[in-house]
Order: sequence, then structure tokens, then C-alpha cells
Amino acid sequence: MKRVVPVRRIKMSMDFAPTALEATTAWRNAGGADKAGSGIKIGIIDSGIDQTHPAFQDASLTPPNGFPIADRPAHLAFTNNKVIVARSYVNLYSAAASDQTPSDLAGHGTSVAMAAAGVVQTSPRGTVSGMAPKAFLGNYRASGPGAAEYFDGDVVMKAFDDAVNDGMDVINLSLGSALALRPEDDPFTDMVNAAAARGVVVVVAGGNEGPDAMTVGDFAQPPMAISVGASRHARIYASRLIVGDLSLTALAGSNSAETLPDLTAPLIDVATIDPTGLGCDALPSGRLSGRIALILRGTCLFETKILNAAAAGAAGVIIYTVPTDPDAFSFGAGAARTPALMISNNDGLLLKNQLATGGTVSGTMHFPTALSQINHRKLTAFSSIGPGTSFDIKPDVVTIGENVYTAAIGGGYRTLSGTSLAAPIVSGTVAFLKGARPGLTVPQYRSLIINSAQWMDERLQQRGNGSMDVDQAANATITSSPTSVSFGISGVNADAQRQIEITNVGRAADTFTITVFPLTAGPAPTVSNTQLTLAPGKSGTVSLLFAAQDLPGGERNGLFIIHGTSSGAQIYVPYWHGVPTNVPAKVSLLYADDSDKPGTTGYIYFRLLDAAGMPAIGPVPSITATSDSAAAGAAVSRLTNFNIASPGLWEAQVRVRSNTGNSNYTIHANGAADQLVTIPTAP
Repeated sequence: MKRVVPVRRIKMSMDFAPTALEATTAWRNAGGADKAGSGIKIGIIDSGIDQTHPAFQDASLTPPNGFPIADRPAHLAFTNNKVIVARSYVNLYSAAASDQTPSDLAGHGTSVAMAAAGVVQTSPRGTVSGMAPKAFLGNYRASGPGAAEYFDGDVVMKAFDDAVNDGMDVINLSLGSALALRPEDDPFTDMVNAAAARGVVVVVAGGNEGPDAMTVGDFAQPPMAISVGASRHARIYASRLIVGDLSLTALAGSNSAETLPDLTAPLIDVATIDPTGLGCDALPSGRLSGRIALILRGTCLFETKILNAAAAGAAGVIIYTVPTDPDAFSFGAGAARTPALMISNNDGLLLKNQLATGGTVSGTMHFPTALSQINHRKLTAFSSIGPGTSFDIKPDVVTIGENVYTAAIGGGYRTLSGTSLAAPIVSGTVAFLKGARPGLTVPQYRSLIINSAQWMDERLQQRGNGSMDVDQAANATITSSPTSVSFGISGVNADAQRQIEITNVGRAADTFTITVFPLTAGPAPTVSNTQLTLAPGKSGTVSLLFAAQDLPGGERNGLFIIHGTSSGAQIYVPYWHGVPTNVPAKVSLLYADDSDKPGTTGYIYFRLLDAAGMPAIGPVPSITATSDSAAAGAAVSRLTNFNIASPGLWEAQVRVRSNTGNSNYTIHANGAADQLVTIPTAP
């Protein structure tokens, strides 16, 4: 026996982007959109694909020899000329599940598949497509029964193994868990390495657990995967909230179609009946009757807020954002059906001030949308950030993952946000590159995507190498392996050596200069040779050394700039080194049970982070049930240090209260603000 690892419960990490990402230019230079991704097969491991959607209809395609493939003959009905694989793993969760087909009941996989390879089609908002409209798709439904939005890690790995054996060229995983092991201890790393040896590029959503450090998901940790963070879209389709002379930009929840009629009603600040203003607990019956409730974002699910407001009689809900993440975004409303919009923190505070003056203030929720342009090279607040659990640079690259207009099951369209959408945009780009530039290795395709990315004004461990640029990737003539360099963490003295292999993937000999460009003050790495002359297809190795003494706590990072003197080509290879202080500055909550029955056991996972976002290993935190929860039977059973499995990880086993309501716990660490954790107690 080599190792034993836990089976983790995985969740989904949730017009188009081609113009903003320079894909249309790349398509044109490679022969047009009608060739983008031609012959390449993308495996979508997700909740299924609605193969009847217009996004997946292309009579001009002919499946490759040996396709279509299905796990049972009846499932061939879920394939067509474009969706050439249909497999379901629902029976691994429940042999009695009513629907064990590859059909998509949750909708997530259909949205992801369109982002990767939806055909050029006409939608209510005009012509839209995925990044590789001529690529084939493999449907690997690995989610739980029915419309479940969860996955078990062992089921995902079974689907992954099948996708490799089926001959997928690219595999997309828009899912993961923030409870990430070190990659060298996770069997999924071995699977990614084996897939890469067979020429398969694996692309994984980095996760939506930001803005805390060390929140990149488990499947995004392997060095050979492309881990993807989310940036804003270059445009938004916004609804409006009209209050008197004010017309405020608002983004709709997933339950609120743009065809909804205007809703006009008096506004009420939920803080007047719930001091937190969050609406996470049950609200007094009838107190919101016929009104539009203004609710602060935070602590609990959007679905919970909307359902609580509806139970108190609300006709509509306006959620306003928090100061640390002030911009509005499209959000998931789950099973809630009451119309809901989100506005910015500034606009929310403006409304609060109006409502505080007394009197009746009415508003109109206007759901039809209009186009607005914004800067897309800005990280979303939800995007998970690094370092990874082996202290490497994660995510690898960032692309559009907010307010993405994509396919919905049943033939419609919807706007979603999440690294779930950013990852398939990269997967489709890899498919395009594989079709346009065949014959390269997996490390070289990774480098084309990652090292040609464009500058973003964000910290290195937030943005990786920056914002993906499809045209730059298509024309790059230099690749680097690895695509980034971590010198790891050390004490105050550092002495770490690394190497990078530079390859000339252009058509002419070139001389490449290597320059070190620090982004932070203090010592920087040195290189063994600052110049390499390489013929086409040839590689050369450069040794890198980071040696320093008496370093203060914090991080040092920067770029190795590799420049072709003849071609003018240039790529950037980021580097990073950290010195933890082990002084807690933040309690980072990674997971808390969504809901438990009264008197049962729940689990909470968290890290202590220092000011630079590295784990504070030494200090021992405490966790206690708050007095109101303790009085109802809530308690902490055990606190365990899991640093051996994942850097700085703590597990708290708790007992939830003996009656319905929220069980609240406080995590305390000297030097950091206390963290309140809530586990709803279900009936």
C-alpha cells in the first residue's frame, strides 16, 4: 500500500469573451472561427451536457473513428455530431437514483461546455460562441444524483481515467475543494502526470474561495495542470434599480430572468428587524410584506437570504456588497424564486442613508439588461489565490470568469460567474492551440498559455502570470518549463536552486536573453547564463539561484524576462520566495458544514495566515461555541492540527445545537481578529 487519502466532497467552482481575449484575431490568423479547435476533443467532467442545446449543434462535423462512445448503448442517444462521448457515474452514488443518464439536470456542465466549445450561434444577445467552436466534446457526468451540485473525489477520478482512455486531448474540471492536500501526497497528481505523458492537457478551475490566501482548490494543485483564476468581464449586461431620480446598476440573481416585468414596491432595510442586516436567520413573519428588502451580502448563502426574506413576505430582494468586495456581480440564488438583484456597496449605503431618514421610499426593480463596458484585467474578489499547498505560484493564469453569458439547460442562456467559467475558456483556448499548432508537448502548450499572459496590476499569488491573451499564445515562439519558479519558503536564510528549460518553438534560430526583474524590494535571484542561442525546436537550460541572509518575514517575487533578440518575441516566467513569520494575522475559514440536524456532529476547517498570506504554523488557536449557541447545546468536541496533510490546516469537530437555528462558533488566535463561524441547524 502506497498511501491512504480521504475521499473529499467536491463542489462546482461557478456575447462571449473571444474579443476581449484577442481570440478573434487569433482565429482569423489561423484560418477563421470555422477551424478553431477542429479535430480536438475536450472532455468535460461535470454535471452533464444538454446535447440538444443550440450551442452543440453542428451538422458539418463528423465524429472521429471509434466515436461516439457511451457507457451503455442506451446512452448513445445523448451524443450527436459534436458531443461524441456520453458517460454517467450516478450509479456510483446511488444505484437507485431515478435518472442515471448523462443528461444535465443541474445545468453547470452545459454552461461550462459552451464556454469551452459552443458553436457560433444566435442568442437573445446576438452572436455568441465558445473559444473552440469546432472542437468535439466528451460528456462525463460525475455529479451526484438528480440536480445535485456536488461531486465525490473518487468518482471524479474514475471519470478522469475514462476521459484519458477515451482519447480526450484536453480535460476540463470546473470543480474542486479548498481542502487541498500537498500535491505530492494526492493521487490525482499522479493521474495528471500520466495524462500529460499521453499528451492530454488538464485545465482546472482555481476555486471561488478568495480573497484569502492559500485557497486554491485541490484538483488545481498538480504542477502539470493549468490552474485558472477569474478576472472581470470586459462588459456586463446590467439591470437597473430605480429609486426616485437614481438609476443604479444592478446584476440579477440566477432566479431572475431579464424578461421579468418591473417590480415596484416600498424599500425596507432588513437591518431594522435584523441588527446584522444579513438576513441569515429567520425574520419575523409578515414584517417584509409587499416590500423590497435591502440585505447586506455575507456569512450565509444568497439562497438563504432570499428564502428568509420571502418567508417574511418580501416581494423582492436587493443585496448590496461589502466594502472589501464592493462591485456587484451575477450570483446564484439556488432554489429561491423571489426576484433578486445585487448592487454595489456604495449604492447600498446610499439607499441605507435614504431609508434611515424615515418616510416611504419606493423602488423599481427593472430586469431587462443593457450593455456596459468595464476593464477586464482586474481580478474578481471571489477568485482563489495562492500560494499552493507546496508553496508554488497558483493560479497559473487568469481569464474572464465574471458575468459570462453562456448556455442554460433547455435551450436558453444565462449569465454566471466563477472560476468554473474561466477554466473552460482556457480549455477551449488549449484546443484551439492544439489544432493550430500541432505536435507540441504538454509543457509547451502550458507555456504558450501561461507565459504569454498579459500584465495585471495584482499580487503575483493572486494573478499567476497574468491575463490570458489568445493571440499572444498563438504566436509565441518561446516556451519555458516550468512555467513559474517557486524557491519555496525558508527561515531568515535562503539558499535554493532551480532550473528552467527554454525551448525555441519558432521557425528560425534565435538568441534569447534572460533578465531578472524584481517586483518587490530586497534580494533577487541570479541566473547561470544570461544568453542562449537556440535553433528551431532546440532547448537550453538555465540554472537559477536565490541565496540571501537575514531576510525579514514576507515574500520576494518578480519575473524572469526571456527575450528573443532576432524575433522580438518575449515571455515572462514569474518567481516567488516566502519567509513565514508564524504570527497570525488572519483566521481563514475554508469549510463549515452547510447544515446539520440538531444534536449531530459537524466539521469546520480553517488556517491561520500571517500578514503575507503564508500559514502561521506554531500558534495554537482556540474555538468555542458562542454563549447563545452553547446554551442550546452547541459545543466543540475536538480541535486537531492537520498540518501533516495540508500546511497550517486545523479541523474542529463540533456538536450543533439541540434545536433548530444557527450554531455559532468563535475561532480565536492571538494577533488576528476573531472569526465567527455559523452552521445552520436544519429541522
